[in-house]
Amino acid sequence: VWPSFTYRAIEWLVIWHFFLAGSSMYLCLRLLRPKRPLLRTAALLGALAFMFSDVFITHVGNLNLIAVAAWLPLAFLGLHRATLARQWPDRMLWAVAGGMALGLGTLAGHGQMTFLVATFLGVYALFVAIFYRQWWSLPLLALLGIVAVGVAAISLIPAAETLQHTLRGEFDYDRSTNYALTWRALTGLIAPDFFGRGASNFWGDWQRVEVGYAGVITWLLALAAVVIVPRRQTMFFVAAAGLFLLLALGPHTPLYPLLANWLPIVPFQVPARFVLLLDFCLAVLAALGFDDLVRHEWQTDRQLGLIVGVGGFV
Repeated sequence: VWPSFTYRAIEWLVIWHFFLAGSSMYLCLRLLRPKRPLLRTAALLGALAFMFSDVFITHVGNLNLIAVAAWLPLAFLGLHRATLARQWPDRMLWAVAGGMALGLGTLAGHGQMTFLVATFLGVYALFVAIFYRQWWSLPLLALLGIVAVGVAAISLIPAAETLQHTLRGEFDYDRSTNYALTWRALTGLIAPDFFGRGASNFWGDWQRVEVGYAGVITWLLALAAVVIVPRRQTMFFVAAAGLFLLLALGPHTPLYPLLANWLPIVPFQVPARFVLLLDFCLAVLAALGFDDLVRHEWQTDRQLGLIVGVGGFV
């Protein structure tokens, strides 16, 4: 007999997953740099930016979607710390932890969100392998994936067997590009209500979707991370944010159609949901930026002038 949940219980589950998203992001940011942990305030700001970003707010009534997305920080933390560990037992332990986080999130039952989280992990593993020449990041990614599949097998195997009998089994390129962002919709990154709030007040000429708003201050702090102390890891989050923003635009840039021709069509629509990964990158950059603002010893008038100008704008 399946359990019966009351509406109030579902509301508490939604609240819990918002808390999970924030607390896991806080933990991820605090453990991001083992030798020089981010300040608690910086980690808290990044956690708030992520847990209240547009995908979570827009889909507050879509429990399984936010339930998967909430596990992204822990899955990433597992892979990230696995690549930093010096000994193979530690690397494998972190990879297994990341796989368990991804597997538990997958059990919430939203295939597209699982696909997005896995995509981010794959991009990061490739980045580490290529730019740090740490090729062991790829087998660690494979171990993470195997653990995730094992944890979620009770859900994944029936889903895979029944996929061909559902509407998603007939998805083609045209369907996969439904509900993409447009260039005009990018206004929502800094002004989410510019095109109206709610379905009845929306006046844009495209399908209404989440726009990736994570707060203006988040953008400004992310800029500070790039300007004050640019690091290779910082540049990864900048590049990844740009990549996922382009993918969120779907057919409105050449990138999504190009990848769709190279790779098998994934039975998902709403490319706009790639903004979840954009917002994750922005939250990390904002935390790094705030940490740099507090700790940095100002040596040039140009840097100080930039920060004063940003503060005045805010």
